[in-house]
Amino acid sequence: MMSECEDWCEHADHAPLNSAWKLWFNTKTRRSAYCDDPSIIGGWACAFKMWHWLLPKELQPDGLPLGTGLHIFKSGISPSWEDPMNARGGRWTISMTSGADALWPLICLGVTGRTLGSGITGIIVLKRKNY
Repeated sequence: MMSECEDWCEHADHAPLNSAWKLWFNTKTRRSAYCDDPSIIGGWACAFKMWHWLLPKELQPDGLPLGTGLHIFKSGISPSWEDPMNARGGRWTISMTSGADALWPLICLGVTGRTLGSGITGIIVLKRKNY
């Protein structure tokens, strides 16, 4: 039986990560002041597949449509405060008017590679008009 990384990455030598991750996307509807619940659009368990999902321009912060968000969370953890794994979580906010495309991959690497700590369950980037 193949491991989750082998299943998601085709080859076990594609730099497996300690955890599998899911990429979620959400958008704000016209009828609501709040965003819709995020939907899973992809996932990975190795660095090779992570770049497959993080390099396309439309999945970079500056390429997102206004009112949308990307969420990267460990597999099995939903991007919500209600998930028991996020119950003791905190929040670190960075507000930027430009340059988010350069910072986003570095933050993704730090979180998925655990160089920013092993207790981080996920990260979110939101494209908003004003902060």
